[in-house]
Amino acid sequence: MKPLMVEEVLYLHYRITKEIGGRQGVRALSLLQRALERPCATVGGRELYPAPFEKAAVLLTGILAGKPFYDNNAPTAFAAALLLLDRFGLRVQSAMGLVEMIAAAGKGDWRTVAAWLRGRSRPKEGPAAVL
Repeated sequence: MKPLMVEEVLYLHYRITKEIGGRQGVRALSLLQRALERPCATVGGRELYPAPFEKAAVLLTGILAGKPFYDNNAPTAFAAALLLLDRFGLRVQSAMGLVEMIAAAGKGDWRTVAAWLRGRSRPKEGPAAVL
């Protein structure tokens, strides 16, 4: 799996903040980097989060927990998770229950987030999106 790059998530944050308002910028780059590394974590050579939904969930919860941006951490975290799923050829088809999922993510409950993503995702048609 190709992990998300810092520049990709910064671009997502820029676009989101430009669209919905708020303060642009990174409060703590190290917290963003830590969140981006988490989906690739291994122990003894084995992935801690082998499934795409788990990877996306720990990314989302990691960004929310670290709050690396001044504003718009939740929408940026969700957009980053969607982009990561896209890398696996998956697309979320329904936003039903999104508020509850974000609340669970804010509490660090990545398993609930992974289940939400799994239940609402389908294989996408066509090539993967490129930023």
